[in-house]
Amino acid sequence: MAEEEQEPPPRLGTYIGKALDVSCPGDHVDYHVILDEGGKCLLQCHPSLGQAKGGQPPWRAECTWEWDGCDELEVTVTIPDATGPRKDREFKIPVGEDGSMTFMKTQCVWDKPPVDEAAETLAALSAKELQAIAAAAGLDTAGCASREDLDLLVERARKNGVDVMKPFTKAKSAPEPAPAKSTPAEPSKPASEVAAPAKQAPVAEAAPKGGYTPTPAPVAETPAASASQPAAAPPADDGGVYYTLEQLTEPHLYQKLDGIKSMERETYLADDVFQSVFGVGKAEFAKYPKWKKDNIKKQKGLF
Repeated sequence: MAEEEQEPPPRLGTYIGKALDVSCPGDHVDYHVILDEGGKCLLQCHPSLGQAKGGQPPWRAECTWEWDGCDELEVTVTIPDATGPRKDREFKIPVGEDGSMTFMKTQCVWDKPPVDEAAETLAALSAKELQAIAAAAGLDTAGCASREDLDLLVERARKNGVDVMKPFTKAKSAPEPAPAKSTPAEPSKPASEVAAPAKQAPVAEAAPKGGYTPTPAPVAETPAASASQPAAAPPADDGGVYYTLEQLTEPHLYQKLDGIKSMERETYLADDVFQSVFGVGKAEFAKYPKWKKDNIKKQKGLF
């Protein structure tokens, strides 16, 4: 007996559904089911009513998904939020003949394709950076007189299967050389501990018998630091180098900084400045998924 032909998996992208009056009248909730390549999935709950007014809290959960080959998705939570489903929670999400899904008793229909992270990354590059990436991928950029020409060249190459991001990814993943350890300066001693200059011996004891008294040589003093010479900036606690928000958001400024990674400029903010700009610390921000970090960085002018 011939095996039953399996149905193709659902279309990748974002599925959105709205549930009305979930926890109380007026608590309308948008549910998002986001399917991506490699079995990656994101479940989101966006209530329209705040908790103070009786609504439920918003939540998001990173998951994996598998297709049973028939009419159902098997979704497992891998990274939960503070609220919402817990880790290892499993969902069976039915998929209808029209391609829609039923999640949390709510019909969710396809809304948009997955985010093209490569396209967003390339769009955020300067024309000079994009030209370097294209040349590294083997593309002939000689006929590109403008940024639009470069964009068209790269877009055609990607459609033809050229991995334009490969040199870029390789450059980002290359280990950075360890910063040279600077020898800490010897701490200055209190004035009370500084040895007084040696007293010159009395002339009578040093004078020769002939009566000639030699002129004592002046005592050499250590030259003081020049007032016009700027003091070296103290290194950061972690040995890194920090810049101001203005230096990292203005292209004509950050493009002149040595060793700056344009897609990771937020990491060059001092911890207190980072907390003030993003509202969270660097460690917590690093836990966000890439799409969320990119959206926030766009709002702050750092993408």
